[in-house]
Amino acid sequence: MFLTAPIVGLAITFLSLGIFLRWPGLLPIRDVPNDRSLHSKAVPRIGGIALTIGMALGSLFLPEKPSLLAILPVAILVAISLVDDIRGVAANWRLLTQLCATAIFVWSQLQLAAWVAVPIVIAIIWMTNLYNFMDGSDGLAGGMAVVGFSIYGVAALIGGNSNLAVVSFSIAASATAFLI
Repeated sequence: MFLTAPIVGLAITFLSLGIFLRWPGLLPIRDVPNDRSLHSKAVPRIGGIALTIGMALGSLFLPEKPSLLAILPVAILVAISLVDDIRGVAANWRLLTQLCATAIFVWSQLQLAAWVAVPIVIAIIWMTNLYNFMDGSDGLAGGMAVVGFSIYGVAALIGGNSNLAVVSFSIAASATAFLI
């Protein structure tokens, strides 16, 4: 049971990527190269979508189901990221959306005093944008997700939080499918 969610996440992400790459017209979202790009021709921007599909379906097999207030911020970030990939969103709107989503998550899941919550919100927004910056770097973001979330999973196991461990290993597994 412990491995079901990560295996489903990996398999669905892998299958989704295969479908999107085989039939590129299904999701015609492309990253057109510019001066800062590492690629010389337009490449698909579908990895995050496939990973999200894999994680969403894998989450159906979590030992503890996430609450709506845990899912809502993730859905908000996925939505703004998808719109940004398709048509572009001004940085101030992305930042405001990230602030709202992160504040909802920290408030609802961590329930901390404001003096502790504010630096955590800032750190999460910082990491979100740092990760987004790495996203176009030919596997860097995927590799960091595999390594980072695997380590989170091991730490959660050591700490006795099996649900967080399964979520972390599921993200790592879905990112592994992306890298393959």
